[in-house]
Parts: sequence; C-alpha cells; structure tokens
Amino acid sequence: MADHVCAVSVTSGTDNVTARLDGEFDIAAVQGVSTALEPHLHRHVTVDMHAVEFLDSSGIHCLVRLRDEATRRGGHLTLQTISPPVRRVLDIVGLTGQLAVDP
Repeated sequence: MADHVCAVSVTSGTDNVTARLDGEFDIAAVQGVSTALEPHLHRHVTVDMHAVEFLDSSGIHCLVRLRDEATRRGGHLTLQTISPPVRRVLDIVGLTGQLAVDP
C-alpha cells in the first residue's frame, strides 16, 4: 500500500487562514495538522479537505479539538470542500453540522 501521509499547506490572509490538507488524516497526521493550525486559531481558519482520502477517529478528534480551541480563542474553524469519503465519515458520526461544514 502506498504511503499517503497528510500534507498541510497554510495560506495566511489579513483576517483569515486557509489550510489545505492532502492525503490521509489519521493518527500519523494529527501532530502536523495541529502544529500548522494552532498558531492561527484566534482567527477564522478554513480547512480545505477536498484532497483528503481518509479520515479516522484521531483526525476527527483533532478537528473537534481545534474547533473548540478556536472558539476559546475567539476564532472560528470551518471545513470546506470536503471529499466524499470524509463527508461520509462525518455524516456517520453526526459531526457534519457541529463542525461548521461549508458545502
């Protein structure tokens, strides 16, 4: 099986930050995603997930923790352009509405 480690690229604007995730968002990716996003959680962070092929419980927990931390800091975290496999997982666990998902 090919290695599909989640890559993170962050683009910072004046009032917002866009993070693009690419690959598998699993336990191996949590630290990298957290490290990339945590400095920006006082702002509006949009996480583009169109290229995420796989999301496991560690990735879900990371997204919920980052969302909660953003709220605590006065920021906001929104998921955007979610791939079909990720949307299915979020729908199954009932988090689509709770994670501020843009269509």
